[in-house]
Amino acid sequence: MSVAKLQLQCLGSPADSMLVTCHENDVLVGHVFATTWTYEGGQVCWVTQLVVSSGHRQRGIATVMLGSLNQDHHTAFGLASSHPAACLALCKSARALIFLFFYCQFVTKLSSRSTRIGVSIQHIDLAFMKSNAIKVLGPTPVEYLKSPCLRGTLFEDQPMDPTAISSIFTEFYVDHQEPLEVLKKYESTWPLGALLDGHEFFVLVKLEASP
Repeated sequence: MSVAKLQLQCLGSPADSMLVTCHENDVLVGHVFATTWTYEGGQVCWVTQLVVSSGHRQRGIATVMLGSLNQDHHTAFGLASSHPAACLALCKSARALIFLFFYCQFVTKLSSRSTRIGVSIQHIDLAFMKSNAIKVLGPTPVEYLKSPCLRGTLFEDQPMDPTAISSIFTEFYVDHQEPLEVLKKYESTWPLGALLDGHEFFVLVKLEASP
């Protein structure tokens, strides 16, 4: 992806954008891009790109990186992803009790800290997603979210495919072989429904403000 395309698809204004990187033995093994914006009801932190190298997956790296994005003024945390592992990591990291590892750092100064307990994706608040999805997406600065088409029984009275529950048509036609294999592990309890071609799962988690 070119720098110009990366900025267009993954970033808002520099002041509202964040990058978390994860290194092991001085080797980059993961990164997260996110941007924030104000919507009716609060401020969302939206993950625009999450990458962990294949040899370092299933070690909690994504959860740690995502957890470092949580700020006290954020009221919602979201992403669109075709990979179930990304959805699971976001829910775990939402106000999760995490101490940031020494190898995960912002491009600016990041200190170790802890935040509040996260949520299980099996208990994700679908009512919150349904009532706030349009409010959150309306003012987004992220290009691929500006003309969203929310799909699934959560958003449509007559869904195109009744097996989908919460998804968004991003026109990202990527190979779903690996995500579908992972999804088999959770299919009996997976709350977001089927993964359709050209679509990604839509996840939006409510964050509680600090007392």
